[in-house]
Amino acid sequence: MAARVISVQGSEVEIAFPDDLFEPGNVPQYLSVVAGNLKKVRLQDVIFPQSIIRAHKGPRFGIEDA
Repeated sequence: MAARVISVQGSEVEIAFPDDLFEPGNVPQYLSVVAGNLKKVRLQDVIFPQSIIRAHKGPRFGIEDA
């Protein structure tokens, strides 16, 4: 259940986390695992797999439709 490095390009690193590391629908946990305790590091992007997106019971519409 460990994260793994997918690619390294200069100072950019792509890391993958296993789906079963996360409790379904627990957005604060996702953010804590992915971005918690980062110092002098910039988080550029987060891509969630469909399994995590489906488990999230958030709003049906994006910010444009709010």
